[in-house]
Amino acid sequence: MSVSRWIPIFLLYFLLAGCSSVRVMSDFDPDFDFSRVRTYGWEQVRHRDDALARHPLLYKRIVRMVDGYLGQHGLRRVDTGQADILLSIHGASREKTRVTTRPVPATGYYGRYYRYHPYPAYEHRVDVSTYTEGTLIIDGYDGSSGAMVWQGVGTGILGQYRDQDREDKMIFEYVSKILEQFPPVRMTAGQSGQ
Repeated sequence: MSVSRWIPIFLLYFLLAGCSSVRVMSDFDPDFDFSRVRTYGWEQVRHRDDALARHPLLYKRIVRMVDGYLGQHGLRRVDTGQADILLSIHGASREKTRVTTRPVPATGYYGRYYRYHPYPAYEHRVDVSTYTEGTLIIDGYDGSSGAMVWQGVGTGILGQYRDQDREDKMIFEYVSKILEQFPPVRMTAGQSGQ
């Protein structure tokens, strides 16, 4: 099997391990009363091109991390039919390219010409690198109507750890950053800065 075929298998397995910064955003339905949410359940929602669907062990680990976080924050996991809110997770990854330029002292003719000049000559070196960006999405659905009422999205650079404990710690940090925004806090007119 070629190396390029192995890459997708491991992209999300090392979800955000080694990630130095995770960008998180969330959105919610302002008409849904989040103050009544005491229980949650898990809903399997099929998403096109869901990278987590191809990695059931990683999926289970993330579910366990979400369960741990929500349990510590007073929510109780129940069967799907009894839950105030239903959660679903899915993920994606994509290769990205980073192009940076940096000045370096000039070499060759210009370097010799400007050697004794008070303003040294510089050239710009262009560096091109690629990295994998991963996204984890946690969706929340009204347990009664099934309508989506909350979504948290975390995006960061994927890395690889050989140590599973360190990897679990990073996954939990990633999950907790998303869930810090759940349940959402409504902004009143006085809080909005208007």
